[in-house]
Amino acid sequence: MQSEGSLSYDAERGMWQVVSPASVYPRDYISGLKINYVSAYQVTIDTGVCRSDDNTEVIEVATSITLDITASGAGGLDTGAEAADTWYYVWLIKNSSTGDVSGVFSTSSSAPTLPEGYDKKRLLGAVRNDSDGDFLKFYTNILAGGRALMFLYDLGHKVLDRGQATSWTVVDCSNFVPENVSLVRLIAHVHAAVADTICYALLRTVGSSGTLAYDINILTMRSDASADHTQAVAGLFDFAGQRSFEYIQSNSWTTVSVAGFIFER
Repeated sequence: MQSEGSLSYDAERGMWQVVSPASVYPRDYISGLKINYVSAYQVTIDTGVCRSDDNTEVIEVATSITLDITASGAGGLDTGAEAADTWYYVWLIKNSSTGDVSGVFSTSSSAPTLPEGYDKKRLLGAVRNDSDGDFLKFYTNILAGGRALMFLYDLGHKVLDRGQATSWTVVDCSNFVPENVSLVRLIAHVHAAVADTICYALLRTVGSSGTLAYDINILTMRSDASADHTQAVAGLFDFAGQRSFEYIQSNSWTTVSVAGFIFER
């Protein structure tokens, strides 16, 4: 049953008025609605509430929702057949006439194909199908009052293996970073390749000018006589909405893995 709103007393006008459910929450509001990995083909959406992406409707999940990518329509894939090596965006959807709430997977991060009767939506996150057509395992934490969801992989996924580029070189991360993401959690390892010398590696935003605001000196160290030093660092890196970074190194082998990302909802 669709909610018709609630009564609110307007002291200035000295009258009661009906307040629509959407006006109870501020613009772009979202709380809860965490996405959880269940299996190679299923996720759940936790309980919570949000405004639709056009801010005209409240969408509330009173009982967790299971989405199955092997199904079609509400509760499954919005259109087409499941594909390997593909990002699927998780949408919460609502039929504003009946009040029914469900979810869909879609390859679109902006315009999913809505099942018949569903007319309101909100983007919640993204999951990746690997080369076998199975979801990469992940877990999530809610950040920033609900507006951001930190996706963390069980294991870091390697995007650079013992790289030795001596000029700025682009590293593609699109297999592990979805669209519209800026902050990505990286784990970098630098192993000395030359004995008794200074070794370092730098990462930067693709296309940046090389200023200190964008360059990150990941690791600098002095190797010993056996060149047997390895150092590691993990942290959030600003991809500036791109899905790759540039790196350069000196006297080292550099390995970088994607360990997660922050998804703004």
